[in-house]
Amino acid sequence: MGEVAFQVNTGTLRTDSRELRNYSRELHSVNAAVRAAMKELRHIHSSAPQINISLGRITGRMERCAGTTGTMAQVLEDIAVLYGNTETTLGQGYSMNHSGNAGNGGNSDTIGPVTTGIIAAGLLASLYAYTQYDKKKKQENIENSRPRYSVDSVVFDEDGSFGGNQGAPQKLRGAAKKSVYAIVRKYYRNMSDWEIAKFLKVLNSEGCSYVASVNTIFAAYQGRESEFEQTFGIPMYRDGDLNFNELLVDFYCQTDNHYMNENGFDYYDISDDPGADWEEQHYRLEKYLSDHDAYVHTSFENITPKNFSKYAENGYVILHYSEGTIRNADGTAYQSLKGVGHAMTITGVTTDGRFIVSSWGKTYYIDPSEGNCGFSYYQYKQK
Repeated sequence: MGEVAFQVNTGTLRTDSRELRNYSRELHSVNAAVRAAMKELRHIHSSAPQINISLGRITGRMERCAGTTGTMAQVLEDIAVLYGNTETTLGQGYSMNHSGNAGNGGNSDTIGPVTTGIIAAGLLASLYAYTQYDKKKKQENIENSRPRYSVDSVVFDEDGSFGGNQGAPQKLRGAAKKSVYAIVRKYYRNMSDWEIAKFLKVLNSEGCSYVASVNTIFAAYQGRESEFEQTFGIPMYRDGDLNFNELLVDFYCQTDNHYMNENGFDYYDISDDPGADWEEQHYRLEKYLSDHDAYVHTSFENITPKNFSKYAENGYVILHYSEGTIRNADGTAYQSLKGVGHAMTITGVTTDGRFIVSSWGKTYYIDPSEGNCGFSYYQYKQK
């Protein structure tokens, strides 16, 4: 028998597969260590929320890498099996072609058309299946992400900004930047430009509950632009877009680090932990509305994808989410929340029972079974 024109070292493939699985396990271990460090960090450092947000994004990426590496390991293992089967078939095909060609005076060392066809078909089918699987799965997730119910509001515009973004004020330029800096100086008169820039970075790191509340204010005042400006002293629209940034900065400046004592009186304490828990955010929203001669009723409710539409008929829902994953429409992870929480405005429910949320001015998806969920419910009263 002459030299065979097709040969693959399946042993090497299996060795590489095992190494990839080891890498995947190591990534999971490092990820777990980072999460443990995040939990400890929030108790010992004042900058923990900012750091934890960055670390949360990193852990999300590590999870995706670990998953991809594990998938690659399985692919190599499957290819090794495929080649092993192919070699067996090749041997059978060679025997068939050898006997056939020898009997007809042909070249007995040539791989015949039957074997070649089996090899080509098997390899192409396998490669096509692997390249198409993720695409198909992502498309299925996108199809299932279609809203079964959604809040009808200009605030959540699929063609534009999907709610406010706490990181947007720090990126403003020109006239928009001057307007926001002027609002900050209403409350902190002597702040320099450098100090305001630093102040807005802090807003970005801890402002999720503020922007989630701002989304509901805009939704509640939809169609009442004049009343909005009269109430808050800020135009509802700026250059044709909802004026999220100015109201967000005003709300944050006026209420951040404000608390209510046991006697019901407001006090200011900058030494407390950054950010706001549920009750603190309820108090700050109520205070902000009250200071502008407006009213909102806040409560904690047990909200599910099944009963969300009933609550959404007369109010707005904020999701407080932790120990879970914020996902894109195709099901891939955007951010892993381990040891840190995040507040988002719920804007709808998908056909497969996930919450559609507004966060950082974009649309994301939350499976309530993947993490810890708490719900704030806001109902606004017109003058």
